[in-house]
Amino acid sequence: MLKKYNQRYNLNVNIIRLSYSFANPISYKVYRPDLIPINFCLDAINKGKIDLNSNGNSRRDFIYLKDVFLKIKSLICKKKNKDIYYNFSSGKTFKIIEIAKIVQKEAIKILKKKIELKVNYKNKAKENKFKVKSDIYDFKMSKKNIKNQLIEEIKKIIKHYNKI
Repeated sequence: MLKKYNQRYNLNVNIIRLSYSFANPISYKVYRPDLIPINFCLDAINKGKIDLNSNGNSRRDFIYLKDVFLKIKSLICKKKNKDIYYNFSSGKTFKIIEIAKIVQKEAIKILKKKIELKVNYKNKAKENKFKVKSDIYDFKMSKKNIKNQLIEEIKKIIKHYNKI
């Protein structure tokens, strides 16, 4: 549809497809318990456990939100006159259970209490192996690098919401 508008009305089109993003909220007013890993952090803080509705095998591509903002700023400053289509992703996937285990480990350290991880093994989600080409990085981002960013933000999220 956008391509048609572009052809008919000579509109420049920019499409940005965002994968799952993660970051510590910048304000206490931002409350997004529906986002992974924030949801897991809140469960660890408030319930002392993290509940997975499945076996945790489904995968998601996570990208650090600061990297998204920097790339959008870069795109705005370039002011290209051609159509731009971007996949804002890290190009690396994590199983949901991997994210839950990271939150569990960091929550135990920070909150200094036992955090249970409950997995619903009866709901056997298939491992959805996929790869999304990342148009955000000018270099090859490693999974270890994304994981390290994720760990740092999870620590901030736990500290952030533990104060409320």
